[in-house]
Amino acid sequence: KVLKNEALSVTVDFPTVQGYKPYYQEERQDSLIIDEAVGTENITYTVYYRPTDVEYHIDVYFQNVEDDGYTFQSTETLTGLTGSKVPLKTATYEGMYELLHDTPTIAANGSTRIEVRFNRLYYITRIELDGGYGVYSTYARYGTKLSDNIGF
Repeated sequence: KVLKNEALSVTVDFPTVQGYKPYYQEERQDSLIIDEAVGTENITYTVYYRPTDVEYHIDVYFQNVEDDGYTFQSTETLTGLTGSKVPLKTATYEGMYELLHDTPTIAANGSTRIEVRFNRLYYITRIELDGGYGVYSTYARYGTKLSDNIGF
């Protein structure tokens, strides 16, 4: 604030706010040069902070082929605006479908981390047996080795 009947010449550095960037008069800037001669009115300078992109992390787990457990696959590091929600749909993988997960707000400090689990698609395999013995069917998860799933 510059008071009436005062002159001012100064550079004002805007404070750093994690996950946000300062704007003055709709323009992105980190400081403001004020050079005001003696004025007849009080002047107020208003700086706004807007969310910026920050990192968040998704730990990806795949359903096991042989049981109903899950195994860690990777961590994906993505970016989103501070204060926005993590998207409901995060990624696609062949033979997998994403389960519902939390969609927390993305923290300004980049600490947001969620677990996303992917189940395997199921397939039915039909084997026509040579020699007239009919059809053998087996139900298996994506990634199952056919030789491991045939019971004869």
